[in-house]
Amino acid sequence: MSKSGTLRAFLKLNGNERAVVLGSAAALLCTWTGLRIFGFLGWKNTMLRLSQKTSPAARMSLDKAKALASLTTATARRLFLSTSCLEQSLVIWFLLRRRSTPAVLRFGGRKQGDRFEAHAWVECEGVVLNDDGAVRQNFVPFSPLEEPPVALEKYTH
Repeated sequence: MSKSGTLRAFLKLNGNERAVVLGSAAALLCTWTGLRIFGFLGWKNTMLRLSQKTSPAARMSLDKAKALASLTTATARRLFLSTSCLEQSLVIWFLLRRRSTPAVLRFGGRKQGDRFEAHAWVECEGVVLNDDGAVRQNFVPFSPLEEPPVALEKYTH
């Protein structure tokens, strides 16, 4: 999509959707930088602390959570820098937590030939938000209580 097409699409969004897009863009840039400075655990813990400073709000419906994930993914595709599934998933997880909506940051791995590949995604109420449902078949999910291996952030695409 051209820059003018992107602007036209943005202007067609309602005020709440525009706020999600702008918040997603800011959070994606911060996350891209934060992961490189603080590493995965340091940045995730920072996001966890920041997401706890919210005022009590009504929990988002699953449909609204899917819409937020979709807008964040679309925003990531249009940024001037490339973001990974880890960065996008962290941002979706963070934005949902800021809106009092419980979400699970999930990680999975698979072996492709002689390479290990890892992937990150977000689930809400057991539904995958930022990937298709087949992600659980394509990547073996780690237990939600496990933190990913330290090397995961290096190999996540």
